[in-house]
Amino acid sequence: MSAVVDHIYSREFNLSVENLSDILPAAHLFQIDDIVFKISLLMANNISSNTCFHYRELAQKYQLRRVIKKIHEFTVKNFKELSASEEFFNISQQEFSGYLSSDLIRIELQEIDVYTAAKRWLEVNQAQNPETVTETMRNVRFALIKPERLAQIKQDSVLCNNVECQGMIEEATEYQTNVYTQPLYDGVLNKPRGITGLVMFPSPSSDSEWQDIQLISYPEYRPFNWKTFPVTDVVPEYSWIDVVNVRNFLFVFGTGVESNNYQNFTRRYDASGDTWLDLTPIPRHPMLGVATAHHGQNIFLIGGLAMDIGEYVHAEATNVNDNYMYSIPSNTWMKCDNLPGKCYDSAAAHLDGYIYCNGGTVNNYTKCNKHYAYRIADGKWSAKSSMQFERSCHVLAALDKKLFAMGGTRQYFQDSIEMYDPLSEQWTCIQCETNNLEDAYISDIYNFHNSSSTSFVYNHKIYLVGAYNGGLIFEFHIDDDSKGVLDETRSGSSDRCNSDNSRCIACAFMTLPKLLASSQ
Repeated sequence: MSAVVDHIYSREFNLSVENLSDILPAAHLFQIDDIVFKISLLMANNISSNTCFHYRELAQKYQLRRVIKKIHEFTVKNFKELSASEEFFNISQQEFSGYLSSDLIRIELQEIDVYTAAKRWLEVNQAQNPETVTETMRNVRFALIKPERLAQIKQDSVLCNNVECQGMIEEATEYQTNVYTQPLYDGVLNKPRGITGLVMFPSPSSDSEWQDIQLISYPEYRPFNWKTFPVTDVVPEYSWIDVVNVRNFLFVFGTGVESNNYQNFTRRYDASGDTWLDLTPIPRHPMLGVATAHHGQNIFLIGGLAMDIGEYVHAEATNVNDNYMYSIPSNTWMKCDNLPGKCYDSAAAHLDGYIYCNGGTVNNYTKCNKHYAYRIADGKWSAKSSMQFERSCHVLAALDKKLFAMGGTRQYFQDSIEMYDPLSEQWTCIQCETNNLEDAYISDIYNFHNSSSTSFVYNHKIYLVGAYNGGLIFEFHIDDDSKGVLDETRSGSSDRCNSDNSRCIACAFMTLPKLLASSQ
């Protein structure tokens, strides 16, 4: 109290971590906002395992929102350490559930820790009401717990008589059993905890060896710190690949070289468990330059350039118009209606029940502007209005009921963006404002490799990844005046990925527990 009185008369006082608990009540009582503000700053900057619980009590009592937010962030980040303390569980169910429901709990891939904490909160608070038990356990993502542990949890005294909790465990057990259908499950029980990030596959270097896979914490977390993980056992030593992200499962389709022979492969990455699964390879001649698109339970691989077995001779390779559909739940392939034209390095995208495929390279390296639509309901292709420009190795992305064909190559770089309206079946060139772009980078935005595998849509924007000079990321959207806006979201060589001299040939945007576990 005396410190506050001194401040009233002299505007000076001594504030420290040691005395803030004594000064805060008086400052709040006399409504001296500048002192309360300084105390909240001091508390927010000094949250630790030793002060967290005491500061949380003060912040809630005096409604210090800045401190409450910082404590929540600290608790989520240090969940496992703090949950070892008995004091941690002396909080309301609402607040406790707020922690358990966070995607950013740092548990290092161990969802069992979340279950253990939930069980401990129920025991400490002697919460035996079935509704309380159920509401608390809803925050546990049981599908991320290994089957053998699920069997033990099902017999746990806390849950054995709770019908709803037993149902959650049975649902999680079924999820774990049906391996192939896991990417089709749309629920909270299997949602991984982690940072939203970008997985990037840089192209092989000049000595025919793969660069390591790059993971980046983007776009919620800055700075953009690339984290590298070895590519070992992911793809063969030298491969052409396409990737498709289906509800946070990464499907990798490709043709690789082993023992001097080409062979097809299909692999699936489960981010929640950081594991890879071998799937049925596409049953056709090895090839590259394939267009990919995903809809519902199926993934389509269209066109490409067939290669000779044993040795790739570009001049003798053959364009194809194959259209294969991969069924996710059955892990099988089916040959579908062929694309009307033969080409490779085309681009494909799904929009409103159609798979659209356009552009690409035909015989003698000629680029084309053909545009086709595959109606999924009846499995038939039809020709649509051609693009205004020929392009190959470009991006085709769906955004707000429109298609956007971006960049690629013609004779040289293709420096245009076109928009397709399925209702009018017309293409329109989009004039773009280029904000925050250095002149040296502007040409880079128009040379992408491997079509739609190097782009993703997020928050009503199209992100273009890689480009000719390495790890650049560009952001495209349509503004309120129907004009295109193109920004480089990462500038300067220090912010690029580690493979500055390699192009990105495939990428995916997904939740990555591995990033969360390794972040500082």
